[in-house]
Amino acid sequence: MQNRVLIFDLGGVLVVNDMFDALPGLMKATPGEDELKAKWLRSEAARKFELGGCSAREFSSAMVREFDLTVSPDEFAAAFAGWPKGFYPGVTGLLSQLRRRYTTACLSNSNELHWTAQVTAHFDRAYSSHLLQRIKPDREVFEFVTADLACRPGDVVFFDDSKPNVEAALDFGWQAHLTLGPEDVSRTLADNGLYP
Repeated sequence: MQNRVLIFDLGGVLVVNDMFDALPGLMKATPGEDELKAKWLRSEAARKFELGGCSAREFSSAMVREFDLTVSPDEFAAAFAGWPKGFYPGVTGLLSQLRRRYTTACLSNSNELHWTAQVTAHFDRAYSSHLLQRIKPDREVFEFVTADLACRPGDVVFFDDSKPNVEAALDFGWQAHLTLGPEDVSRTLADNGLYP
């Protein structure tokens, strides 16, 4: 059991992120949440920013155009920077207990505005798309993280709130679970005999 590696997505899994609640309020047309998440995953601007390929200013300007926003790039950047609110209650205690038994890591499609030591310090390893220049659900990111952790794909238990990311991780050989928030994480850990 000790050779298991637990890898967590951040936003929507362990970290409160208001993005998909707040973004529609800045758009001229208001899509449903599933449609908005799909649009985000297809977004050239989001992908480029989360791969470290453009500045925050370039990203914000592109988002205003691509998502037909009603605010300026500066106003969008200020709102975007504030959408992650930190860990859900109880998450830091859970991670502390899990680190005593397993290697823990986070793997997030993130960016220079959201990636902070206040979050990453709670893991043995922390991986962000903008630093790796690799992004979920692309196979290369799962290959890189597995090699960097010097483990086998089957040793990894992965928690993510995005179905395409979970499906890609499963395809690669990780044990991947669609989880929405820390209660789902705790239940999935318990169902798999990993905690408590």
